[in-house]
Amino acid sequence: SMSYLRRDAIRCGIQAAQLLFENMEKPAIFETKQICIEPHGVVEKLFEEQTLTAPEQSKGKTLKLLLLESNVSKTVETLSRDFTAQTGIHVSVTAASQTELIRMILDGARNHSSEYDIIMADMHWLQHLKQEKVFCRLNDLMPLDKLMPHYVREVRSYILSGNEGEDLYALPILAGYQMLAYRSDLFDDALLKKKYYLKYGVQLCPPQTWNEFNLTAKFFTRQFNEESPVEFGTCLTGGKPEGIMAEFLPRQWSYMGKFLGSNGLDMVSVANLRAVKNLCESYRYSYPDCMDFLEEEQVQEFARGNIAMISSYNVHLQDKLDLTNQNIRFARIPGVSALIGGWMLGINAYSKQIEESTLFLNWEMSDKIAVHSSLLGQISPFKSVFYDSELLTIYPWMRIVNESAVALRGKEFGTLNFPNDNAGRRLEQTLSDNLWRAILGEITPEEVLENTQMCFPDAFR
Repeated sequence: SMSYLRRDAIRCGIQAAQLLFENMEKPAIFETKQICIEPHGVVEKLFEEQTLTAPEQSKGKTLKLLLLESNVSKTVETLSRDFTAQTGIHVSVTAASQTELIRMILDGARNHSSEYDIIMADMHWLQHLKQEKVFCRLNDLMPLDKLMPHYVREVRSYILSGNEGEDLYALPILAGYQMLAYRSDLFDDALLKKKYYLKYGVQLCPPQTWNEFNLTAKFFTRQFNEESPVEFGTCLTGGKPEGIMAEFLPRQWSYMGKFLGSNGLDMVSVANLRAVKNLCESYRYSYPDCMDFLEEEQVQEFARGNIAMISSYNVHLQDKLDLTNQNIRFARIPGVSALIGGWMLGINAYSKQIEESTLFLNWEMSDKIAVHSSLLGQISPFKSVFYDSELLTIYPWMRIVNESAVALRGKEFGTLNFPNDNAGRRLEQTLSDNLWRAILGEITPEEVLENTQMCFPDAFR
């Protein structure tokens, strides 16, 4: 049995420390204050309250879930005992790696398989999975008008695409935000800081622009600096198209590049060219065998300790890294915008247990389960979780996400910016292929944009 007591001891400690610092800094003019902090409430007992009611014919059935092998799958499996206690419906979890998961999902859709009832998918796969008819439409199954306000603003605006009446096929269970993870033992080393300053004339610190990112990555790449304590400055996600596009888009946004102009597709521009050139240079300082890397493989390589910094999603960083390791720190991603992503749960369109699956989603998407899940490592994108002072102390990257210096943006592909989903997906695939050809030196950065433009003469008019 598990219970969670929401206490304000941490908030009290923070307020007390702030008062102490104010007194120490300005003792002569410090004024005493009385601060009252309202309590959160009483103890919540997870496995006692019975709030769900399942039809009699549903009891004894088993829901089969296909999930990403991560904290999510472990957390859902653990907490599903509460769902079973309330409804009498059992839960079976199958966990798969990121690469294996998408293969299993697409194979199941093409075979109209009912093997799994609830399926987990990357947000960025959603448009493609809608074309493959993987998920049921949720609008008539769940009270979405009551559920949507529970999400934090960025996630809510992304999944609805600014259209309150849009059909929804899956709901976010885990929000992902790009950020910088770096080795603080390298960035705080006095000798390295001195050498960096003598070499470049600026202080060594987490980079704030993509030009600084490449400069710092070069400094920590042994091929270009024999005295570097690590072999590589960074490690890219090179998998096509998701991985390499996650690297390209923040660079494009920072240089004010875009895909669409007044006359349709507008790839050939100075801003887009700068982004391509920056990405190609980053690869020179990257772990080289990253062509098939998604975030999971990227973070695993970073965890080995031979890479100075990476740009990745918080969900993969918390899954694969030891957050108690004092040598790992987090910072805002370079540039002006970071990519928002994450993972969603949907009901298999071919499931024979739609009613039971809907009941499970309603349970999973409650504030109560969101808090318990977050304590176990699955950070729910609900407001009740994301601004919780206690959870902020457990997950240091959450404070960075709450800062407004870097805007969070979703991919443009497959959204209302593109006239049809398939064209956006083809553009993403074509551009990622050309980016890798430029990275490997087969074509020039200019040809990346020209080739992509030529492949879509009329698709986006």
